[in-house]
Order: sequence, then structure tokens, then C-alpha cells
Amino acid sequence: MKNSIFPVRALSVQAMLAAIGILLTMFNFPIIAAAPFLRMEFSDIPVLLATAMFGIPSGLSVLFVVSVLQSIMPEGSGFYGFVMHMISTGTLLVSWRCIYRIRKNHSAAALSGLVATLFSAGAMIPANLIITPIFMGLPRKAVADLLLPGIIPFNLIKAGVNTGLAALLIVSLHKVIQRFFTPPVR
Repeated sequence: MKNSIFPVRALSVQAMLAAIGILLTMFNFPIIAAAPFLRMEFSDIPVLLATAMFGIPSGLSVLFVVSVLQSIMPEGSGFYGFVMHMISTGTLLVSWRCIYRIRKNHSAAALSGLVATLFSAGAMIPANLIITPIFMGLPRKAVADLLLPGIIPFNLIKAGVNTGLAALLIVSLHKVIQRFFTPPVR
């Protein structure tokens, strides 16, 4: 009986996490004065929770749903925001999960969050230099000049805060996750 219930439970939890992610995108605010258009939001936390519970494909699915819905919301960022969110958070969750799954403990959660934050911020440097001029119509030099005072610090802060909060939740909920969301052995 448990084998047949798990996929339904997993899909239900993933849908719930996507809905929470969408709600969290509504609460956003600027954190870097040099780039007030870059806004801090916490939708990556449910995406990382889905990744911790069900793996990378599920995390990417939740990320996709959140990114699509965020891009079409009235104050959404459109296709540009969708692409940038997929690159940033996709890099974050894949690198985070690859490190965290090796050893699931407090220190691994902290280390994987730190490394994933660096990978995500690093991936956004070429993404901004290539994609932003195309979508925003800005000269590449203007984007390059904004990297150090705005874009890099923003990406480090956003990814760091989101992975830190997600790690706290995952460590706190570890026993619940293990009991209810570990797939049955076949």
C-alpha cells in the first residue's frame, strides 16, 4: 500500500511547495542600492526543500513552475526573469544537492550551501554579461560595470540567505522528511 501512495504524496508536496514558492515571490524588496531593480525574495527555499526531499528532477520541476508563474504575474519579470531565475536557482539547487547528498548532516548542509552559493553567483556573471544586454538593450560595458557593485553581491546575498534558511528548515525537519518522504525500497 505504501508503494502506491508515495508518488501521490510526492506530487502533492511538490505542488504545495511550488504554491508556497509563488507566494514568497510576492514579498520582495531591493537589497543593493547600486541595483535597486534586483529584488530579494525567498522562493528558492521551497525549491531547495523539494530538492532535499525528492531529488534534483523534482527540485527543477518546482523551480520551473515557480519561474513560469513568477514571469507572468502582473509585476513579473517576463521571459528574461524566467531565464535568469532558472539559471541562478538551477545552478544553486544542482550544486547544493550534489554536495549535500554525499553526507547528510549539519556540516554538510552548511558546506553545500556555501559552495552552491558561490557556484550560483559565479554562473550569473556570464549569464548577466550575455543575456542581460540582449533582453534589456544595455551595452555589455554597462552590465560589466554593474557586476561588482550590484550583481555579484546581490547574487551572493540572495543565494546565501536562501540556502541558509533552507538548510535550517531541512536540518529541523530531517526526521519528518526521512519518515514521510523517503521513497519505499523496491
